[in-house]
Amino acid sequence: MRGKKCWKRVTAVLMAFMMLVGLVMTNGITSEAYWYNSEGERYPNVGYRTHVQSKGWERKLTLNGRTSGTVGAGKRLEAIQIIVEPGYGVGVEYRTHIQSKGWEKTWKKDGETSGTSGEAKRLEAIQIRLTGTNKNKYDIYYRVQAQTYGWLGWVKNGAYAGTAGQAKRLESIQIQILPKGTLPSEGSFGCAFVDLGKTPSMTANGAVKYSVHVQTYGDQKEVCDGAVAGTFGEAKRLEG
Repeated sequence: MRGKKCWKRVTAVLMAFMMLVGLVMTNGITSEAYWYNSEGERYPNVGYRTHVQSKGWERKLTLNGRTSGTVGAGKRLEAIQIIVEPGYGVGVEYRTHIQSKGWEKTWKKDGETSGTSGEAKRLEAIQIRLTGTNKNKYDIYYRVQAQTYGWLGWVKNGAYAGTAGQAKRLESIQIQILPKGTLPSEGSFGCAFVDLGKTPSMTANGAVKYSVHVQTYGDQKEVCDGAVAGTFGEAKRLEG
């Protein structure tokens, strides 16, 4: 009897180990083909997954610029986790703008959850930036698909992506890490953050900044790099 109990325990441990190995092989970032630059030098993979309306957490990590979330299904993103392959002296931190809550006060990092689960709150915008001793060797690019707008342009290194003040949900996201000076191979740049600028709560973060003076609203906050300054459907004239 004692031998049978011992064998059962050994069998249970082996089965648990095999399940763990299968999970790592399925979800781990190192299971993906490696990225190389033009000189044949490797650079880190980035993995991410989202919590999608009525679907919950995606089971597998999405890697290196592929789409996490849904396209054409009208489902909101509610939370996100992002992690960078270890061994390169690079980490990642990120924060999201959440329906009725605004921007998170603290940045999440290295696989932590940004957003909410079980609250039916949409993500509306996101910022992502690299950390670590080698962060200046790479750029982290990201773009989002926003309700009614579709895919917005690529931004990098902490810039805003998404919308503000419009109650628009994020539906999907793509993220990739590239060596400094390298650009994504497809997709547009600019118009990554659509902000009507009525509430001066943020500082624009981009190469080109601008603001406008709108009838009855006065001076609006700064926006940048192709984002919309002004209003839609309100018959308000620009005055400056």
